[in-house]
Amino acid sequence: MEADLAASFPHLSIAGAMAFICSNKIGEGHIAHLDYGKITTSVMEPYAPSMKLDFDFKRPLEIGAIYSAPLAEARNKGFDMPKVKMSEQQLQFIQDNYPAQVF
Repeated sequence: MEADLAASFPHLSIAGAMAFICSNKIGEGHIAHLDYGKITTSVMEPYAPSMKLDFDFKRPLEIGAIYSAPLAEARNKGFDMPKVKMSEQQLQFIQDNYPAQVF
């Protein structure tokens, strides 16, 4: 997976900042966090990400903050992120097609 990510982002400083800003994989289920030291992820309880919860309850997805704003900032710096743009468009389609709420 890391090789695919690196190939998608040939500008290593940008990829490094995006993907590994605060953690470093040191083994299966383990990361070395800059602030918290060694963290074992294999003992973490499963949880639903906030966007999944928003989807489940048909609340607005945070597309603007999570996708649109970073895309705009990258575009302003001359960097194109087509896969992230595709994800943004797909999520917007999903949100735009929520079933009508019956109250």
